[in-house]
Amino acid sequence: MSILLNVLKPKARANEVWPQCSYFAIYDGHSGSFTSDFLRDNLHKYIMQEPSFPSNPIKALKEGFANAERAILEIQAKKSKDKSGSCAVVLLIVGDMCYIANVGDSRAILGMYSSFQS
Repeated sequence: MSILLNVLKPKARANEVWPQCSYFAIYDGHSGSFTSDFLRDNLHKYIMQEPSFPSNPIKALKEGFANAERAILEIQAKKSKDKSGSCAVVLLIVGDMCYIANVGDSRAILGMYSSFQS
């Protein structure tokens, strides 16, 4: 699981507009923990390092997932014994918008709770 409540703007992008951003993710590994651990430690970095982030979160999510997968496959090619994989569900909040992405068979349901008192 990954929780980043306040994604900070990188120093290299100091002149850009950067809304408040939060990142939440759950990883469901199988056949070992390497891939889910790698995603826990790195997927958010791949997404937020995309030049399209935060202005185009959908593109950043797609490219970030793809780049993380390439990195995992490169590492696994060197570690011939590791055949692990992982599903992932990501909730990314950028400003007042919420984006949900998944890979594999994991899904998310977003619900709103309001305490109503009469």
